[in-house]
Amino acid sequence: MVEFWSNLLASLAIESGKSVITNWMVVRLWGKKLLVCLKLKRGSTNILVIGRANTGKTVLSDCLKGKSQQTEYELPNTSNIVETEYFIWGKKIKLVKVIPGQDEKRNPWFANDIPKEKKIEGFIYVVDWGYTNARDDRTKQLWISQGLDTIEKLRQFHLEKEIEDLRFALRDIERYYTSNNLPKWIIIAVNKVDLFKDKIDDAQNYYSNPASPFVKEINKTLNTIGTTHIKYKVLPICSFENDFIWNNETVKTDLGGTSSRNQLVKLFKTEIENLL
Repeated sequence: MVEFWSNLLASLAIESGKSVITNWMVVRLWGKKLLVCLKLKRGSTNILVIGRANTGKTVLSDCLKGKSQQTEYELPNTSNIVETEYFIWGKKIKLVKVIPGQDEKRNPWFANDIPKEKKIEGFIYVVDWGYTNARDDRTKQLWISQGLDTIEKLRQFHLEKEIEDLRFALRDIERYYTSNNLPKWIIIAVNKVDLFKDKIDDAQNYYSNPASPFVKEINKTLNTIGTTHIKYKVLPICSFENDFIWNNETVKTDLGGTSSRNQLVKLFKTEIENLL
């Protein structure tokens, strides 16, 4: 039986908050060799974090490291470079790359660099149910002038663009699997759930129901690769609590406090650990 995310959030709200242990707190357990790797960012890529621009890929990466939970954390600007980090999950060290999203075209990294990678175990595709802000003020004003003057209109625009981007991403995954018999798993990270807590079951349905356009694209790839060869999960996450503001309209962040966010992060990390 599928657990509704609204029930999950309700259960998290009554649990006592526990700080999320950062990777850096346990780095010392791995000795000098790991510290050198962390500094030089060497090794084969194990996990790719992908998705459209401004869905929160970098912030998700920072969140999983425990960085975005720190009081002095500031939201980063839109990233234009591939970010490389080492993560520690249980007793395993994994190299994670965050690939910048592109508004209208595919990042050239997929054509030029992904063929060089031979050990990508998993893909994390980050979505935000349409709550995607503009890359810059010029783009924002252009979109508003084109009629995207309300948050709901903006959301529908981004959901359509998300499907287009997803198709490209899934074709890349299919080609990679043909060459490497990998990845072993795909996670859809539904980010920014603090913005739609009251409608979170609708978001879950959109990203999980076989009848939705999003899941239809996913199922094409799963059927191409073979459902016995690759695992697929859809997980809610809140990387950072922040209001969403568009053209004088605001959706307030509302998740129920830091405890709920920390527990969501903990569950997300546990799901990844179980896949590794």
